Amino acid sequence: MESERLPRGADPKTHYKLGLGGLSKARLKSLQLDAEKGALRASFDGIAERATSSSGEFATDHRLTVFDTFRYGRQWKLLAVVGAWLVSMGWAGLEVWKKLRK
Repeated sequence: MESERLPRGADPKTHYKLGLGGLSKARLKSLQLDAEKGALRASFDGIAERATSSSGEFATDHRLTVFDTFRYGRQWKLLAVVGAWLVSMGWAGLEVWKKLRK
């Protein structure tokens, strides 16, 4: 963990770090303080290309799977529909061409 981002005298192994890269169309839904646990809970609604968290030396990557990318991304849905249409029309055109050749 980067020492310059920690409070003075803080142990990097006990602090938790969260990073959101490529954040767009985000808004803060809720912000809650849990005094008993000494924690702050923030809920965001938006799109992040990548999300990472780390506690100590090792970082965990929370990227979306390929399925989630297709599920939540409009441009990928459009690309899939156009691709399916092109394949089906190409197949139908090939079949018509074969019949006309005979």
